[in-house]
Amino acid sequence: MKSLTKWMVAAAAVTVAAVGASAQVLQADVPFAFGGVAGRESPGTYQVTIDSNHLVHFRNMDTHDTRLATPAFLSDPKKEWRASALPKMVFQCGPSGCEIVGLWAGGDNPALNFRSKAHDDTKIAMIPLRVVAR
Repeated sequence: MKSLTKWMVAAAAVTVAAVGASAQVLQADVPFAFGGVAGRESPGTYQVTIDSNHLVHFRNMDTHDTRLATPAFLSDPKKEWRASALPKMVFQCGPSGCEIVGLWAGGDNPALNFRSKAHDDTKIAMIPLRVVAR
């Protein structure tokens, strides 16, 4: 019986390790407040984890608050993004503030696109992401 329990614990540990290994962890310094994830987020350093199902975890490293976001759709990254090869967060900024509209982890990953409110007078801000862990 003890042997069976040990094997079950070992199998569970391997499963957790496999799930953790499939997630990519990135980090970004966002110098402005933004919305679009789940409410308003303050400026700061964010750890961004993308799991194998494209569920995105945004963790504010100052407050330790974590928000989950599911992209509205996936797409091929823009040609100029691939040319730079640098992972990035993309924001749409207008008179009412900025909101996240896209995220690309670099490489062969798809671009993750989030729903946004249309602004009449908008600008695009791109924040580079650093790879923390694969």
